Amino acid sequence: MEIVDKTKNKQKEQWQLGDVLKSNDGDIGMIIKDNYNNYTIIDFKGDMMGFGPFSIYELGGHDTISNLQKEYPNYHKVNAKLVIE
Repeated sequence: MEIVDKTKNKQKEQWQLGDVLKSNDGDIGMIIKDNYNNYTIIDFKGDMMGFGPFSIYELGGHDTISNLQKEYPNYHKVNAKLVIE
């Protein structure tokens, strides 16, 4: 996945289900709904670009995306595209 961060005003961004997020530390995640119908960030750790092992962590578990966004202000929406080779 290629990430391009062109966000100018990160305070006014509107998160939606399926958005790709990037933390200030460089972690990459995606907004999903979990088994309990709560919004969460699935955070990918490790080697995403190659075939190496990586771990997936779920962050959050909120009834609204705005509550999720408030809890994780260090994540920001980025433009992403999936490249299959």
